[in-house]
Amino acid sequence: MRFADGTLYERTITTPDGEVDVLAEVVVQGRRIELRNMAVYPRSAVPLRVGPVVLVRWARGALTELAAKGFEEVRVTGTRLSGARQGRVAGAVGRGEADRPREPHVG
Repeated sequence: MRFADGTLYERTITTPDGEVDVLAEVVVQGRRIELRNMAVYPRSAVPLRVGPVVLVRWARGALTELAAKGFEEVRVTGTRLSGARQGRVAGAVGRGEADRPREPHVG
């Protein structure tokens, strides 16, 4: 997949409870990529319990994928739209494929 400014990042995460879709707007600035306004939602109408372990595994895979495409910095942002603490804004930044995502920023 080619990552170009203004395109959409779409992935599916398979969890023990079912599939979860990830959608975000791609913003590219040189060797930095941002997955902006990320939406994470279950493929089925049945609510899934997707914990932080599953999301961190996905994030590590995404960092590796994006680093392989030449990006040195990855930023992910999104707003919680359902569940507890609706409206919470979160973000994470990672550098290089060996780097782990930093602690989320809550604003």
